[in-house]
Amino acid sequence: MLNRFGRHRFQQYPLTPDEARVYREYQAWLAHRNMVDFDDLIVKAEKLADRVAERWDYLLVDEFQDVNAVQYDLLKRLAAPHANFFAVGDDEQSIFAWTGADPYVLERFRRDYDVEPIILDKNCRCSRQIFETARRVLAQNPRLFQKQLTADTESPYDVAVQSFRNEHDEATWLIADLRTDPDPDAAILYRKHRLGEYLEGRLLRAGIPCRLARGRSLIEDTVIGYVIAALRVVRMPDDAGALQAFARIVLSPHFLQEVEAALDETTPFLSSIRALAQRRPGQHPDTKKLWRLVYQAENLRALPRAHGTLPAVIDEILSQAVGPYRNKLEERHDELSDPADWPEAEIDDTPPGPALIKAGIHGRGALTVFKALQRAHARDLDTALARYVTFDFETTDNDVETCGVVEIGAARVIDGEIADRFHTMVNPYKPISPRATEVHGYTDADVAPAPPFAEVFPRFRAFVGNDVLIAHNGQHFDIPVMKRLAGEDGVKGLAFYDTLLLARSLSRDRATQEDIAHRFGIDCGRAHHALDDAVTLAQVYRELEKQRTARARKAVLADLLDYLAVGLALEGENRIPEAQLVFDIGRFRALGPYSDALEFYGAFRTPDMPTLDHVIERLGGHKLLAQLRAQRDPAQRYASAVARLRALVDEKPSLADNIDALLERVALSKSDDAEPAHSRINLLTLHSTKGLEFSRVYIVGVEDFEIPGYQPATNHIQDEIEEARRLLYVGMTRARQRLTLTRVAQRFGRETGGSTFLEEMGLLTRGQISDKDIALPVLNVKE
Repeated sequence: MLNRFGRHRFQQYPLTPDEARVYREYQAWLAHRNMVDFDDLIVKAEKLADRVAERWDYLLVDEFQDVNAVQYDLLKRLAAPHANFFAVGDDEQSIFAWTGADPYVLERFRRDYDVEPIILDKNCRCSRQIFETARRVLAQNPRLFQKQLTADTESPYDVAVQSFRNEHDEATWLIADLRTDPDPDAAILYRKHRLGEYLEGRLLRAGIPCRLARGRSLIEDTVIGYVIAALRVVRMPDDAGALQAFARIVLSPHFLQEVEAALDETTPFLSSIRALAQRRPGQHPDTKKLWRLVYQAENLRALPRAHGTLPAVIDEILSQAVGPYRNKLEERHDELSDPADWPEAEIDDTPPGPALIKAGIHGRGALTVFKALQRAHARDLDTALARYVTFDFETTDNDVETCGVVEIGAARVIDGEIADRFHTMVNPYKPISPRATEVHGYTDADVAPAPPFAEVFPRFRAFVGNDVLIAHNGQHFDIPVMKRLAGEDGVKGLAFYDTLLLARSLSRDRATQEDIAHRFGIDCGRAHHALDDAVTLAQVYRELEKQRTARARKAVLADLLDYLAVGLALEGENRIPEAQLVFDIGRFRALGPYSDALEFYGAFRTPDMPTLDHVIERLGGHKLLAQLRAQRDPAQRYASAVARLRALVDEKPSLADNIDALLERVALSKSDDAEPAHSRINLLTLHSTKGLEFSRVYIVGVEDFEIPGYQPATNHIQDEIEEARRLLYVGMTRARQRLTLTRVAQRFGRETGGSTFLEEMGLLTRGQISDKDIALPVLNVKE
């Protein structure tokens, strides 16, 4: 859908009426939150081009074939003052039409600037055998430029084709080939993620380390990561590391650091969590998340007693909500009013849920009663620290790994008031960069008489004592700098808190300390001076905690949204915007399998009240009710994730052995960054391979229904077929020495439609393409 939106913006791609409606809603959603998406950045940047064009004298653009029309117009405006415009591109590697990219942009460039292209006619990566074969797949496409390209490197290997009955036989051959002739610089390429995920499972079961470069390793899949973290708790229920890893998945980042700061290392993890939950306000949404963590950990401990097989344990884990604990009112807090600002409403001893339905029946205003209930349950929600120390470092530069500290400032706060301050200059014994001097004003001469960090830090550490240390953006700068310079022993026992995480959870506005301070009307003093910044941060933290408390008031009693929705449904259709918002959230819960709100109303209603069917229709109807209450199997809800997990599960003698084997296989799957990994088989989509190269490449699935795909192949969509040829060409030219292309007769139970591109390259004949009964031998390209 988002791809079609992008093509609509850049290429006037027509949308269906339903798509146009969703597009308008999507644009309104972004505008309401003061947000832009990637396409908006491009469109809005074009309007700013004239303001910044004179900053540069030369414009150089790489991968020019991937530029779309809007980007090209932006680039032309940037180049307008000087016309020094240098572009590097290859029309035969244009493979991103879904972003609006068009290889004809190169021809536009040639005409607009009246230039002749400089042809780089020598391929220095591929062997001659690979390059000449790859060029044949492009021979069927129209040419923008006349080029005679060659490659001179010879390889002992010809391009090979392997044909199989199905994907199982194909993967079996790949594993055998990789084992028989290992290559530390090998890659398997494919068009669709599903194929890569299947191959990943087969490789891991065979004990072959692999990596979804520029893709998702097993652990990076949200659902799989959650299951693996839960299984570690099942396997080691008393292990603090396993429990903390699970907590990192289900708790929000800003709250997690508060939890970790409060943990007692001498006490079992769950005992510390219980103690923290007991100390916090009981109705606070974050407190409820702590109790949920405790109960879930206890349930995970008990799973082996209820289920004897790993698939059954995984299904049970996936039967519950997956991922971070969510509170719908908390997530939409910026669209909700504070209950403290609502007028008083009378509430009696009726339980809160039924009270909301009765309010709807009697016309008392279900939302008004809900706000009154929230206010009554939201007393004493303040969770701000009673005492803490805010601090700030000024440094020689902004490199966390190498910078030195030139100034330390800190402020101790007790019960909301600054009680003490700490300040010192520091000699970093390294030059202060000119850019840093522009920011904080200090020069080498200013800090020359100051003591070194090693002499200053013990005094700072004594000042901090046992208080929590608070910094803004501390996790990414001040805290790692402190740990590097003070060492592990120096920071032992310190607890840290980063206000940036809290600020970002509360607002989508810019979250620099100065911006936040200005929004709160706080005087920053001398910004970028350590003590002034520490004092400012003390006030900023206090205001952020007030906002956090207000958000908590808005999110209290979120478990009553189903009753509120029924109450609002009884009131009719004419609702204020906030009532409509909570109704739209709550109606799905009211119709869902875990709510008894409708059952309560059905038992409570009298003949003069709306029928239960009438209320259900107002909430969304019986069809939606049936859909929401249908118990879907986890394999249906999380089809891709479950398929990847099941591909790795063996039936070993014990549940513990099965879990251990799965965890070991997951460890063989890795995806750290964009670069390929040596010593692991790299699994990549063809689109993600540009700029990469490997000694050996397997391109899997060179079949019509895979490349170019079912719709282009059956409907003869020429522009998509031409782009698929370019995509295959890009993949083939990633190989330096050895290239193998594979095809199957049936993939995942469906016919594959032949292999037209292999035929065009002369690698298969029409008779061989139609042979679906036997696995074909290797066919070599003979010169």
